Amino acid sequence: MRSNLVAAVDILQWLEEDARTPEQERIKRDRQIGRQLDLAPGQPRFRRVLAWWDEIGTRTTAESKTTRFGHRLATLLNLASGMLALFGFFVGIGIAGIAFGYHGDHPVNLFALIGVLVGIPFVLLIVSLLLLRGRALLPVSLVDAMAVLNPGRWVGSWLERHVPVGFFDSVSRRASHRSFARWQLLAFSQLSAIGYFIGVFVVAIALVVFTDLAFGWSTTLLVDSADVGNGLRLLALPWSGWLPVAVPDTELVEASRFYRLETSARSGSQAALLGLWWPFVLMTILVYGLVPRLLLFRIANWRTGRSIRTLLEEGPEITALLDRLCTPTVDFEGAVEREQPEPSAETPGVSGLDIDPQTAVVVWNQAMTNDQLSAWLSARSSISVAPVRASEWQSAEEQRAGLSQIDETSRRLLILTKGWEPPLLAFCDFLALTREELGGEIVIVIVPLDTTTRCVRQQDRDVWARALARQGDPKLYVVGPIG
Repeated sequence: MRSNLVAAVDILQWLEEDARTPEQERIKRDRQIGRQLDLAPGQPRFRRVLAWWDEIGTRTTAESKTTRFGHRLATLLNLASGMLALFGFFVGIGIAGIAFGYHGDHPVNLFALIGVLVGIPFVLLIVSLLLLRGRALLPVSLVDAMAVLNPGRWVGSWLERHVPVGFFDSVSRRASHRSFARWQLLAFSQLSAIGYFIGVFVVAIALVVFTDLAFGWSTTLLVDSADVGNGLRLLALPWSGWLPVAVPDTELVEASRFYRLETSARSGSQAALLGLWWPFVLMTILVYGLVPRLLLFRIANWRTGRSIRTLLEEGPEITALLDRLCTPTVDFEGAVEREQPEPSAETPGVSGLDIDPQTAVVVWNQAMTNDQLSAWLSARSSISVAPVRASEWQSAEEQRAGLSQIDETSRRLLILTKGWEPPLLAFCDFLALTREELGGEIVIVIVPLDTTTRCVRQQDRDVWARALARQGDPKLYVVGPIG
């Protein structure tokens, strides 16, 4: 996971700096790398990016590598993880030392002990899980208080100051950045909690071994001992089948009840009986304290790894890179260097337009019949794609309804159109409407086709390129002929 994070940080930083390189140089360079890598259409997007990075890394100078943030962020993450676990460990030792305080005159109050050591952290765990579902589920004041008291938030702010990559910026508008920060900060919080419960467990074991602890319970309410015993046995249900010694019986519960003004001395056998609570106390700490935190830490780590993959798959820089790798050379500036067809290409014209699950297709103005469209899609995709049909005589409301059918996860939109007709005003209006409805990050690729559903001649393509260049849209491309 750390290696992918290093790569993601370095790649995003490198692409940001590479934006100063002329567009045609980037297209030529990355298209050449894409041909060398022989990227399969079904290969995950993040693996394509990592393969490109391995190739481009050989061209990166050693001096520029030292200025990358990836290794610095990974090092600081490891340092922060160790410090949080150590911080939680010492906090656990301190709180356990106070909660287990026993002076011999009264037994350790079992309810207060479990409430302080396990109950309060368990409530905080539930609040953390609710926060994952959204801020609206909890009062704003509580959310703000949790942010102030959360050690993970402290570390996130510290990391953002030392490695300004924008991942832990609370006002980041990128969903991929927010997802990574949310799960990484949750993992940080669980590390401190794991350290806390380990510290509590170490203190509990030490006191059981080296001191003579006595446990009891007390309440002002008129509660029957049998009801309390039933509740405690219900609490011990997870381990009752394989560790019966850690399940309190009725005799132990009844004998452990004490009263504040009680003055009668207990016999030696009664005092020894009060010490039999320690297996129940230790199992409660483990099962309701440490184990849930370990599980949540594993889940947070897994989701953090998934969010790192998302960093390598989404965003305008990554989408533009993948288009340069996997699609034919495109340009708005007139004639471009024509690419030679691949020897293995079976479908001339648009064989580079492979359709993945994040590609949507729009057919403009009946550019294809149903049979032609089915054949065109099946030649480029093994997945089921539901194309959207649009016509220039449809109203804007009908076109909006059609565009609403496009999945929100789509990162690229192919618009198939008649290439022998110039782009009319109605088509330009439809492009503006498409950009308005789908947002500024999706890449729009115009595919002008002839009557045989192949790419049009270079001359016709240049007409489209010059006309659409006036749109001033940096994410709008026109496909040129391949062969």
